[in-house]
Amino acid sequence: MPEPREPVIALARFGFRHAGSDRPALADVTLKVRAGEYLGVFGATGAGATTLLTALDGVVPQLVRGDASGSITVLGRDPRTVPVADQARQVGLVFDDPSLVVTQASVADEVAFGLENLGVPRAEMDARIDAALRSVGLAGFEAREPATLSGGELQRLAIGCALAAGPSVLVLDEPSANLDPAGRRALYGVVRRLNREHGVTVVVADQDPTSIARDATRVVVLHEGRVAADGPPATVLGSPAALRRHGVRPTDAAAVLEALGVEAPVPTGVADVARRLAIRPGAEATPRPAAVAAMGALASARADRSDTVLDLRDVTFGYPGADRPAVAGVSLTASAGEVIGIVGANGSGKTTLGRLVNGLLRPQQGRVTVDGMDTAAHPVRSLAAHVASVFQDPAQQLFASTVADELALGPRALGLSEARIGERVRELARALELEALLARHPLRLGRAERKLVALGAVLAMRPRVLVLDEPTTGTDLRLASIIGARVCAAAGEGTALLIASHDMAFLGRVATRLVVMDAGRVVAEGPVHAVFGDVPLLALAGLEPPEATQVALAVSPRGPAPWPPVSVEEAVRVLRPAGPAGLERSEPAEDPAGLDAAPADGGSR
Repeated sequence: MPEPREPVIALARFGFRHAGSDRPALADVTLKVRAGEYLGVFGATGAGATTLLTALDGVVPQLVRGDASGSITVLGRDPRTVPVADQARQVGLVFDDPSLVVTQASVADEVAFGLENLGVPRAEMDARIDAALRSVGLAGFEAREPATLSGGELQRLAIGCALAAGPSVLVLDEPSANLDPAGRRALYGVVRRLNREHGVTVVVADQDPTSIARDATRVVVLHEGRVAADGPPATVLGSPAALRRHGVRPTDAAAVLEALGVEAPVPTGVADVARRLAIRPGAEATPRPAAVAAMGALASARADRSDTVLDLRDVTFGYPGADRPAVAGVSLTASAGEVIGIVGANGSGKTTLGRLVNGLLRPQQGRVTVDGMDTAAHPVRSLAAHVASVFQDPAQQLFASTVADELALGPRALGLSEARIGERVRELARALELEALLARHPLRLGRAERKLVALGAVLAMRPRVLVLDEPTTGTDLRLASIIGARVCAAAGEGTALLIASHDMAFLGRVATRLVVMDAGRVVAEGPVHAVFGDVPLLALAGLEPPEATQVALAVSPRGPAPWPPVSVEEAVRVLRPAGPAGLERSEPAEDPAGLDAAPADGGSR
């Protein structure tokens, strides 16, 4: 038998405690990763995944201060003592926040900057830049200013910068967080090729398990800084209940099968789950009509609100130097209590549309009216009481020195009494589970927790219209549940919400209507079931429906309206076998998607 490959990464009882923290971020982590392995790392927010990944490059503890213990070696060297710049020649690190890489005036210069620091000859540099940008789908962007890129494009640029150095170990922290489905597939295709064809060792942490389940050779789950599970993806990711106990979201396909009574480990991919459903005892050829009818009744039970609070009429906006408008001829209305999902590929105009709604951008043609106010005729400070936003990067809108003060800023600007302000702060801190963080500085929290603070700060103002840009990016099971619950609560109180998101499963749970954008234009609009059921249309826009929808369509392409199901809960109701020979059980033992949020009408899909 061939000799086993030597480990390129080895940790023995490794631990790390951040400076000023009262608990370790990592504790007694023992782990070996051999050359050519593809390791997926999962964990809830605060579980230690980012600390583990940044320790491999020496960022922890050289740049992020704290106390390290135990031993760690990467490619035979201790990254605690090797200068970070030297370690970067062999270990490419991509952070979850793409804005950290933006220092140069153009995309090409951004990639060149790292190569210059590594001493790469100019003649070789151009070829590396071209190859790196092609590999992440940014060929032709060389002259663009990074500040004009969408969040997803910026994330791909960060990955391109790491790939240009030609590392033998590639470490990625939430690399697909801002990417659309097509971009996510392209990204993980690049990582797969680097691993399988070039032998690059890959370590990747991601809250979305689908791509890792398909490509990784091994998976580790962290819980409170310790290794809670370590094994093949089919075993670890095929146990949804165990993942949820550690705050990790399973694939929705696996959650459907588990909720139907299949014992773990279950398949994690759509095709495998659909095949398992097709051959299970008591399986039916078509969805249960009674269950679909009940689903339709719940979907139509929302309050019929006719008061329009947002009206866009033939709105066009373009950025200087761009070859086409970012938003072109868009017309859209929203009523109080509606939750509208805005979906589209990276660069389709979703973020720009949101900035036009909140008044940060003014239409070059057409008109935007919010709560009866023409945004072009009112300053942003006047609009702030009527329309609010949570940006992709919440750090851009956090200004106070404590979470409590951040939550109080808006109500104080509205002139509320200190008693009312305190009441709102306590109410939101409780609802968003921020009570233990009220004295913390918002910018010292993790990115996902900063999203909760930013969401709380705008909810405290009780706007008529709320724009959320990728609200669940990088969030774990618990935080996504909290955000979903607050979305539904706000809609129930009459707020109209526009949610730009690549998280189709989240939109399937909370949205009433979907708007599909492509190249700045609205190419489709309709009820969530109808749009998610039009798979060819979504594919043309670089999108795909939620996994639960894909499973249902694979089992039965057609069904009674409203078909298909758009959430795990709906899929379970319509696919559950009806007889004693099947896998019928009254209700799943726990919420199969791990999300407790209910639609705005108080019902449940």
